[in-house]
Amino acid sequence: MTIIIYGKTVCSICGKVIRPDQKAIGLPHLISNELDNLFIYNDGAYHHLCFEKVPENEILFSYLRDYEELTERLNAAISTGLINNPEEILSTGVLSSDPKNPLWAYNLKFYSKNTVQEKELLTLKKLLSEEKLKGTIRGRAIDWITERIDRFISV
Repeated sequence: MTIIIYGKTVCSICGKVIRPDQKAIGLPHLISNELDNLFIYNDGAYHHLCFEKVPENEILFSYLRDYEELTERLNAAISTGLINNPEEILSTGVLSSDPKNPLWAYNLKFYSKNTVQEKELLTLKKLLSEEKLKGTIRGRAIDWITERIDRFISV
């Protein structure tokens, strides 16, 4: 998670300190795939004006809105008791920013161990394995998702 301390945090684009009188944006760890071209924006702090100049800002803002909705759904699941501990959830993050990639359909999804959708998770695991073999994805988050799928479906 990005923490912005005005007067100390440096914008990841221009390299200048973000002052208290400037609008800023902090992106969480949204992009799970280290090979995705958007991965460089993970956990970054930015002047709002600098970020607006980034060619990918529209898709990043869209993912950020989707992430906020996902967070609201997760909080609701926790508050209603559907989820009682963090080990009971799997959140995919953004697996691919390319709509042609089959993993794109699994972007920013979450699964609860209590409501396992085994067929969908097995399909996701197969796609992750195939994309790894092709060399189009990699990263600790990808490995974590695969391990979590194994734990969910071995219940």
